[in-house]
Amino acid sequence: MSFDGCITSANSFLAELATFLQSQGLGTYTTSASRTIFLMAMPSSPEVCTSIRLTGGTGDERGPTIQGYSVQILHRNTSIGSGIGQAQLIHDSMANKFFGSSGSPKLIITAGRCEPQHKPGPFYLDENARPVYTLNSEWKISGHD
Repeated sequence: MSFDGCITSANSFLAELATFLQSQGLGTYTTSASRTIFLMAMPSSPEVCTSIRLTGGTGDERGPTIQGYSVQILHRNTSIGSGIGQAQLIHDSMANKFFGSSGSPKLIITAGRCEPQHKPGPFYLDENARPVYTLNSEWKISGHD
């Protein structure tokens, strides 16, 4: 994942995360009708899609250069087998990875187990009985080395 400057807002962080998932072949984050990755909400269509939600965030005791975000990624699919497979790919693309390079802002997943906090699994069925899988993670983001 590359960055052009410090991450200054939750919206830009979520957009960077969506762009990263797209670069991994895990969906499409565009403004066109083919979009399958959405921020903060999951629409009723398309049937197969991913939503990235900010569920909280805190500062960090290490100072103002570190930001913390709690993120939930929801993946909806048409079948249990396909859904868990895609959710696992999303998990594996981020789990315990360091994003960024020397001299650029860094994105570090730091808590629990993606470090997501858990492996993906069925969380609930939506109103149309489609399985929705959830991934919760804690992120620490630094704009400086």
